[in-house]
Amino acid sequence: MRCACLLLLTLTGLAAANTNTWLTASGTNDWFAGTNWSGGVAPADGDDAVITNANIGVLLTNTTAALSSLTIGNKATLIFTNWTTLLNVDFRTFPASFS
Repeated sequence: MRCACLLLLTLTGLAAANTNTWLTASGTNDWFAGTNWSGGVAPADGDDAVITNANIGVLLTNTTAALSSLTIGNKATLIFTNWTTLLNVDFRTFPASFS
C-alpha cells in the first residue's frame, strides 16, 4: 500500500500545465472571472496564461495563482488595482516592442 501511495504522489506531481487563453471579455475584464478564460476558470497554479487580444485591459484585483508562464500581446494591458496585487509567474513572454 505504501508503494502505491508513493507512486500516485509522484505521478500527480508530473501533471502538465494547462494553457488558459483569454477570450473576448464577457462584460468584465476581471482576471478572476471564469467566463473570460478558455478553461472556464481563472488560471490556476502551474497553468500557462495567454492574453493576445488587441486593445484589452485585464484587471488584476488580487494576487494571481503561481503561473508557469504568461504570454501577453503588444496590444493588451494588465491593470493592477491594489497595492498588494502580485502577478506570480515563472516565465514571461512579451512582444519585441515592449519596453
